[in-house]
Amino acid sequence: MRLPRLLKTSSFRLTVLYSGLFGLSVLILFVIIYLSTAGYMSRQFDEAVNAELAELRSEAEGGGLSGLAAAVKERVARASTGSYYLLRDASGRILAGNLSGVPPVIGFFSDPQATEGDGAGEPHGLRGRGIRVAGGADLIVARDSFQLEEMRELIARAFLWSGLTTVVLAVVGGAVMSAGLLRRVETVSRTSRAIIDGNLAQRVPLRGADDEFDLQRSSP
Repeated sequence: MRLPRLLKTSSFRLTVLYSGLFGLSVLILFVIIYLSTAGYMSRQFDEAVNAELAELRSEAEGGGLSGLAAAVKERVARASTGSYYLLRDASGRILAGNLSGVPPVIGFFSDPQATEGDGAGEPHGLRGRGIRVAGGADLIVARDSFQLEEMRELIARAFLWSGLTTVVLAVVGGAVMSAGLLRRVETVSRTSRAIIDGNLAQRVPLRGADDEFDLQRSSP
């Protein structure tokens, strides 16, 4: 059976149409899940940063910049990998912290290539928040956002491959169904031509499926 003829059948065109609609539905579902999941993870990330900022200010309460610097140094000393701190006075001089090269920032920020990265040298993203403290100094708490970025990429890859697989299977299934339907139509056409040519003993063969072809054949 020639492929161009198969591609022109109504059943195959309907299959392509429904595959496109289904693919669009999968895309919309992906956007909703991606935004919901990524948004939830970002909020959790930001809440952890806010909590640590509040703890630092509480630990340094009453001690001024020197007390805050001591608290930051203590956090740096016992910080896990991926935690970053920076205390900088109003003149831009670094008083404490393990983060450099970050411009003054107030509020939440995200830098996709801020940290040094892993052993392979690939830079990781940084997400954090900066606040203004006593004396015009800046206090920044940030975290390596590698896991957050990896989770986003994982969700995107999962939906991409599942969507492509679904569409391909739908198209292939539609082609198989169209080929079967086209064979039945050709059988009916051959039988009809034979009857028109005078061979009245010819009949359309039944498949026992009770489909529209069998019902049409068995009807009076």
